[in-house]
Amino acid sequence: MGKSFADYHLAADTSAVVHYDQLTKEIECEKSIEVLVEDLLMSFKLNVEQRHAYDLILQPVFSPLGQSFFINGPGETGKTFLYRSLLATLRSQGHIAIVVATSGVAVSILPGGRTAHSRFKIPLDFSRNKTCQLSKQGSITRLLLQSRLILWDEASMAKLETLEAFDDLLRDIMDCDLPFGGKNIRAILDPVFSEFLLRIGEGREAVDRHGEITLSSEMVIPYTKKEESLNRLLKSIFSDLMTYSKDPYSMINRCVFVPKNSSVDEINDVMIKRFSGNLHVYVSSDRTVDPRHQGDYEDFLNSQNPK
Repeated sequence: MGKSFADYHLAADTSAVVHYDQLTKEIECEKSIEVLVEDLLMSFKLNVEQRHAYDLILQPVFSPLGQSFFINGPGETGKTFLYRSLLATLRSQGHIAIVVATSGVAVSILPGGRTAHSRFKIPLDFSRNKTCQLSKQGSITRLLLQSRLILWDEASMAKLETLEAFDDLLRDIMDCDLPFGGKNIRAILDPVFSEFLLRIGEGREAVDRHGEITLSSEMVIPYTKKEESLNRLLKSIFSDLMTYSKDPYSMINRCVFVPKNSSVDEINDVMIKRFSGNLHVYVSSDRTVDPRHQGDYEDFLNSQNPK
Protein backbone atom coordinates (compact mmCIF):
# COMPACT_ATOMS: atom_id res chain seq x y z
CA MET A 1 0.00 0.00 0.00
CA GLY A 2 3.00 2.30 -0.47
CA LYS A 3 4.13 2.04 3.18
CA SER A 4 7.14 0.38 4.81
CA PHE A 5 7.97 -1.14 8.21
CA ALA A 6 9.88 2.04 9.08
CA ASP A 7 6.69 4.11 8.78
CA TYR A 8 5.21 2.17 11.67
CA HIS A 9 8.43 1.82 13.72
CA LEU A 10 8.31 -1.98 13.41
CA ALA A 11 11.22 -4.43 13.25
CA ALA A 12 13.35 -4.37 10.13
CA ASP A 13 12.28 -6.62 7.28
CA THR A 14 14.49 -9.71 7.55
CA SER A 15 12.41 -11.93 5.27
CA ALA A 16 14.65 -11.26 2.27
CA VAL A 17 17.75 -12.28 4.28
CA VAL A 18 16.10 -15.48 5.48
CA HIS A 19 14.95 -16.30 1.95
CA TYR A 20 18.48 -15.75 0.63
CA ASP A 21 19.93 -18.01 3.33
CA GLN A 22 17.51 -20.75 2.33
CA LEU A 23 18.43 -20.37 -1.32
CA THR A 24 22.15 -20.63 -0.68
CA LYS A 25 22.06 -23.47 1.85
CA GLU A 26 21.86 -26.23 -0.77
CA ILE A 27 24.65 -24.64 -2.81
CA GLU A 28 26.93 -24.27 0.21
CA CYS A 29 26.36 -27.91 1.17
CA GLU A 30 27.35 -29.09 -2.30
CA LYS A 31 30.43 -26.86 -2.42
CA SER A 32 31.55 -28.10 1.00
CA ILE A 33 31.79 -31.75 -0.10
CA GLU A 34 35.33 -32.94 0.60
CA VAL A 35 37.37 -34.04 -2.41
CA LEU A 36 39.69 -36.89 -1.45
CA VAL A 37 43.25 -36.95 -2.73
CA GLU A 38 42.82 -40.47 -4.10
CA ASP A 39 39.82 -39.28 -6.13
CA LEU A 40 41.85 -36.44 -7.63
CA LEU A 41 44.51 -38.92 -8.73
CA MET A 42 41.97 -41.17 -10.45
CA SER A 43 41.98 -39.07 -13.63
CA PHE A 44 45.63 -40.05 -14.16
CA LYS A 45 44.77 -43.76 -13.89
CA LEU A 46 41.96 -43.94 -16.44
CA ASN A 47 42.27 -46.53 -19.19
CA VAL A 48 41.80 -45.63 -22.86
CA GLU A 49 38.00 -46.03 -22.94
CA GLN A 50 37.51 -44.29 -19.58
CA ARG A 51 39.71 -41.39 -20.71
CA HIS A 52 37.68 -41.08 -23.91
CA ALA A 53 34.43 -40.81 -21.92
CA TYR A 54 36.07 -38.47 -19.39
CA ASP A 55 37.23 -36.02 -22.08
CA LEU A 56 33.99 -36.31 -24.05
CA ILE A 57 31.86 -35.40 -21.01
CA LEU A 58 34.05 -32.57 -19.71
CA GLN A 59 34.16 -30.79 -23.07
CA PRO A 60 30.45 -29.67 -23.12
CA VAL A 61 30.51 -29.09 -19.36
CA PHE A 62 32.49 -25.91 -19.98
CA SER A 63 30.62 -24.83 -23.10
CA PRO A 64 27.35 -22.86 -23.39
CA LEU A 65 25.59 -25.86 -24.97
CA GLY A 66 25.09 -28.81 -22.65
CA GLN A 67 24.81 -32.41 -23.73
CA SER A 68 23.41 -35.70 -22.45
CA PHE A 69 25.43 -38.92 -22.23
CA PHE A 70 24.53 -42.50 -21.40
CA ILE A 71 27.41 -44.63 -20.15
CA ASN A 72 26.85 -48.33 -20.74
CA GLY A 73 29.11 -51.09 -19.47
CA PRO A 74 28.99 -54.43 -17.62
CA GLY A 75 29.57 -54.60 -13.88
CA GLU A 76 33.11 -54.12 -12.57
CA THR A 77 34.40 -52.40 -15.72
CA GLY A 78 35.18 -49.14 -13.94
CA LYS A 79 32.07 -46.95 -14.36
CA THR A 80 32.16 -45.79 -10.73
CA PHE A 81 35.89 -45.08 -11.11
CA LEU A 82 35.04 -42.76 -14.01
CA TYR A 83 32.24 -41.04 -12.07
CA ARG A 84 34.46 -40.32 -9.09
CA SER A 85 37.11 -38.90 -11.42
CA LEU A 86 34.59 -36.52 -13.01
CA LEU A 87 33.20 -35.42 -9.65
CA ALA A 88 36.65 -34.82 -8.15
CA THR A 89 37.85 -32.82 -11.16
CA LEU A 90 34.88 -30.46 -11.17
CA ARG A 91 34.53 -30.07 -7.40
CA SER A 92 38.24 -29.39 -6.92
CA GLN A 93 37.85 -26.44 -9.30
CA GLY A 94 34.97 -24.99 -7.28
CA HIS A 95 32.19 -26.16 -9.59
CA ILE A 96 28.98 -27.87 -8.52
CA ALA A 97 28.54 -31.48 -9.65
CA ILE A 98 25.36 -33.23 -8.52
CA VAL A 99 25.38 -37.00 -8.22
CA VAL A 100 22.32 -39.17 -7.64
CA ALA A 101 21.48 -42.84 -8.01
CA THR A 102 18.33 -44.88 -8.41
CA SER A 103 19.11 -47.09 -5.38
CA GLY A 104 20.46 -46.29 -1.93
CA VAL A 105 23.19 -48.92 -2.24
CA ALA A 106 24.74 -47.19 -5.27
CA VAL A 107 24.54 -43.82 -3.47
CA SER A 108 26.76 -45.08 -0.65
CA ILE A 109 29.83 -45.35 -2.90
CA LEU A 110 29.48 -41.95 -4.61
CA PRO A 111 30.81 -38.88 -2.71
CA GLY A 112 27.96 -36.53 -1.87
CA GLY A 113 25.44 -38.89 -3.43
CA ARG A 114 21.68 -38.76 -2.87
CA THR A 115 18.84 -40.85 -4.24
CA ALA A 116 17.18 -39.25 -7.26
CA HIS A 117 13.80 -39.18 -5.51
CA SER A 118 15.28 -37.32 -2.54
CA ARG A 119 17.34 -34.78 -4.47
CA PHE A 120 14.82 -33.92 -7.21
CA LYS A 121 11.64 -34.45 -5.14
CA ILE A 122 10.32 -36.97 -7.64
CA PRO A 123 6.90 -38.34 -6.58
CA LEU A 124 6.71 -42.01 -5.66
CA ASP A 125 3.08 -42.26 -6.77
CA PHE A 126 2.75 -41.05 -10.38
CA SER A 127 -0.96 -41.78 -10.41
CA ARG A 128 -1.51 -38.64 -8.31
CA ASN A 129 1.25 -36.32 -9.50
CA LYS A 130 3.58 -36.58 -12.48
CA THR A 131 5.85 -33.59 -11.81
CA CYS A 132 8.84 -33.02 -9.52
CA GLN A 133 7.79 -31.15 -6.39
CA LEU A 134 10.21 -28.25 -6.78
CA SER A 135 9.55 -24.52 -6.85
CA LYS A 136 11.13 -22.64 -9.74
CA GLN A 137 12.34 -20.06 -7.21
CA GLY A 138 13.49 -22.62 -4.62
CA SER A 139 16.96 -23.51 -3.36
CA ILE A 140 17.25 -26.85 -5.19
CA THR A 141 16.24 -25.18 -8.45
CA ARG A 142 19.01 -22.61 -8.02
CA LEU A 143 21.39 -25.48 -7.26
CA LEU A 144 20.41 -27.19 -10.52
CA LEU A 145 20.89 -23.96 -12.44
CA GLN A 146 24.43 -23.52 -11.13
CA SER A 147 25.48 -27.16 -11.51
CA ARG A 148 28.00 -28.01 -14.20
CA LEU A 149 27.25 -31.73 -14.19
CA ILE A 150 24.32 -33.90 -13.12
CA LEU A 151 25.35 -37.53 -12.86
CA TRP A 152 22.62 -40.16 -12.44
CA ASP A 153 23.96 -43.64 -11.69
CA GLU A 154 21.72 -46.63 -12.48
CA ALA A 155 19.48 -44.40 -14.61
CA SER A 156 18.41 -47.44 -16.64
CA MET A 157 16.86 -48.95 -13.49
CA ALA A 158 14.54 -45.97 -12.94
CA LYS A 159 10.94 -45.98 -14.14
CA LEU A 160 10.29 -44.18 -17.41
CA GLU A 161 7.94 -41.75 -15.66
CA THR A 162 10.76 -40.80 -13.28
CA LEU A 163 13.11 -39.80 -16.09
CA GLU A 164 10.32 -38.01 -17.95
CA ALA A 165 9.44 -35.98 -14.86
CA PHE A 166 13.09 -35.01 -14.38
CA ASP A 167 13.41 -34.14 -18.08
CA ASP A 168 10.36 -31.86 -17.83
CA LEU A 169 11.79 -30.24 -14.70
CA LEU A 170 15.13 -29.35 -16.30
CA ARG A 171 13.51 -28.11 -19.53
CA ASP A 172 11.31 -25.83 -17.42
CA ILE A 173 13.93 -24.32 -15.11
CA MET A 174 16.53 -23.99 -17.88
CA ASP A 175 13.98 -22.52 -20.33
CA CYS A 176 15.46 -24.86 -22.91
CA ASP A 177 13.75 -27.53 -25.01
CA LEU A 178 16.88 -29.69 -25.37
CA PRO A 179 16.82 -33.10 -23.63
CA PHE A 180 17.19 -32.55 -19.87
CA GLY A 181 17.39 -28.81 -20.44
CA GLY A 182 20.88 -29.14 -21.91
CA LYS A 183 22.38 -30.53 -18.70
CA ASN A 184 24.54 -33.63 -18.66
CA ILE A 185 23.17 -36.90 -17.30
CA ARG A 186 24.43 -40.47 -16.93
CA ALA A 187 21.59 -42.56 -17.30
CA ILE A 188 39.01 -54.72 -15.22
CA LEU A 189 38.99 -56.31 -12.06
CA ASP A 190 36.98 -59.38 -13.08
CA PRO A 191 36.80 -59.71 -16.88
CA VAL A 192 35.24 -63.19 -16.69
CA PHE A 193 32.28 -61.94 -14.65
CA SER A 194 31.94 -58.84 -16.84
CA GLU A 195 31.78 -60.97 -19.98
CA PHE A 196 29.22 -63.22 -18.28
CA LEU A 197 26.96 -60.20 -17.60
CA LEU A 198 27.40 -59.01 -21.16
CA ARG A 199 26.35 -62.40 -22.56
CA ILE A 200 23.21 -62.33 -20.42
CA GLY A 201 22.34 -58.79 -21.48
CA GLU A 202 22.78 -59.62 -25.16
CA GLY A 203 20.94 -62.95 -24.93
CA ARG A 204 24.01 -65.03 -25.80
CA GLU A 205 24.21 -67.04 -22.57
CA ALA A 206 23.13 -70.69 -22.90
CA VAL A 207 19.84 -71.69 -21.27
CA ASP A 208 18.39 -75.04 -20.22
CA ARG A 209 15.12 -76.58 -21.42
CA HIS A 210 13.22 -74.33 -18.98
CA GLY A 211 14.79 -71.21 -20.50
CA GLU A 212 16.92 -70.55 -17.40
CA ILE A 213 20.65 -69.75 -17.29
CA THR A 214 23.02 -71.69 -15.06
CA LEU A 215 25.20 -69.82 -12.57
CA SER A 216 28.73 -71.06 -11.92
CA SER A 217 29.42 -72.88 -8.64
CA GLU A 218 31.57 -69.94 -7.44
CA MET A 219 28.47 -67.73 -7.44
CA VAL A 220 26.08 -70.16 -5.78
CA ILE A 221 25.63 -71.17 -2.14
CA PRO A 222 24.06 -74.66 -2.13
CA TYR A 223 20.64 -74.87 -0.51
CA THR A 224 20.00 -77.67 1.97
CA LYS A 225 17.87 -76.65 4.93
CA LYS A 226 16.60 -73.08 5.31
CA GLU A 227 18.40 -72.16 8.54
CA GLU A 228 21.64 -73.86 7.55
CA SER A 229 21.67 -72.28 4.09
CA LEU A 230 20.83 -68.82 5.47
CA ASN A 231 23.69 -69.04 7.99
CA ARG A 232 26.06 -70.07 5.19
CA LEU A 233 24.95 -67.09 3.09
CA LEU A 234 25.34 -64.58 5.93
CA LYS A 235 28.74 -66.01 6.82
CA SER A 236 29.96 -65.52 3.25
CA ILE A 237 28.75 -61.91 3.11
CA PHE A 238 29.49 -60.80 6.68
CA SER A 239 32.47 -62.91 7.65
CA ASP A 240 33.59 -61.00 10.76
CA LEU A 241 30.95 -59.05 12.69
CA MET A 242 33.48 -57.91 15.30
CA THR A 243 35.41 -56.03 12.60
CA TYR A 244 32.25 -54.35 11.33
CA SER A 245 31.26 -53.33 14.86
CA LYS A 246 34.53 -51.46 15.27
CA ASP A 247 34.57 -50.04 11.73
CA PRO A 248 31.02 -49.68 10.30
CA TYR A 249 32.34 -48.14 7.06
CA SER A 250 33.91 -51.47 6.12
CA MET A 251 30.38 -52.91 6.03
CA ILE A 252 28.56 -50.40 3.80
CA ASN A 253 29.44 -52.16 0.54
CA ARG A 254 28.09 -55.49 1.78
CA CYS A 255 24.41 -56.33 1.59
CA VAL A 256 21.93 -59.13 0.93
CA PHE A 257 19.28 -58.44 -1.72
CA VAL A 258 15.94 -60.21 -1.27
CA PRO A 259 12.64 -59.82 -3.16
CA LYS A 260 10.33 -59.46 -0.13
CA ASN A 261 10.26 -57.11 2.85
CA SER A 262 9.35 -60.04 5.09
CA SER A 263 12.68 -61.66 4.16
CA VAL A 264 14.47 -58.38 4.95
CA ASP A 265 12.93 -58.37 8.43
CA GLU A 266 13.92 -62.00 8.97
CA ILE A 267 17.56 -61.44 7.98
CA ASN A 268 17.76 -58.22 9.98
CA ASP A 269 16.52 -60.04 13.10
CA VAL A 270 19.17 -62.73 12.65
CA MET A 271 21.95 -60.19 12.14
CA ILE A 272 20.93 -57.95 15.05
CA LYS A 273 21.08 -60.88 17.47
CA ARG A 274 24.63 -61.65 16.34
CA PHE A 275 26.05 -58.20 17.01
CA SER A 276 27.66 -57.60 20.37
CA GLY A 277 26.33 -54.96 22.77
CA ASN A 278 22.91 -54.08 24.13
CA LEU A 279 19.83 -54.08 21.93
CA HIS A 280 17.86 -50.80 21.70
CA VAL A 281 14.34 -50.63 20.27
CA TYR A 282 13.03 -47.36 18.78
CA VAL A 283 9.29 -47.07 18.23
CA SER A 284 7.99 -45.48 15.02
CA SER A 285 4.77 -43.52 14.59
CA ASP A 286 2.48 -44.17 11.62
CA ARG A 287 -0.01 -41.50 10.54
CA THR A 288 -2.72 -41.45 7.91
CA VAL A 289 -2.76 -38.75 5.25
CA ASP A 290 -6.12 -37.57 6.56
CA PRO A 291 -5.98 -37.25 10.41
CA ARG A 292 -9.69 -38.09 10.59
CA HIS A 293 -8.88 -41.69 9.60
CA GLN A 294 -6.14 -42.17 12.19
CA GLY A 295 -8.30 -44.02 14.69
CA ASP A 296 -9.83 -46.24 12.01
CA TYR A 297 -6.62 -47.36 10.31
CA GLU A 298 -3.81 -47.15 12.91
CA ASP A 299 -4.02 -50.80 13.99
CA PHE A 300 -4.37 -51.87 10.38
CA LEU A 301 -1.27 -49.92 9.30
CA ASN A 302 0.82 -51.35 12.11
CA SER A 303 -0.14 -54.88 11.09
CA GLN A 304 1.02 -54.47 7.48
CA ASN A 305 4.30 -55.71 6.04
CA PRO A 306 4.31 -54.69 2.34
CA LYS A 307 5.94 -57.23 0.05
